[in-house]
Amino acid sequence: MSESVGILGGSFDPVHNAHLAIARTALDKLGLARILWIPGGTPPHRDVPGTPADARLEMAKLAAGGNRLLVVDDREVRRTGPGYT
Repeated sequence: MSESVGILGGSFDPVHNAHLAIARTALDKLGLARILWIPGGTPPHRDVPGTPADARLEMAKLAAGGNRLLVVDDREVRRTGPGYT
């Protein structure tokens, strides 16, 4: 049987308590095994975030605080083209 995984993407500029609340609620209400936090690298639909992508990635890691259910994924930050999360 496969695990249910949620995806929470965004610019996370900055990460804030609502991001954590959304993740915790989704884990609880949807019975997810984990949530992937995917900070966007270069969004094509808005201005580039004011904070560099690598710093936003680190903020997401700090906010996750080592919680094994909140997995920070760097694929959009490493991506060379536009990212859509």
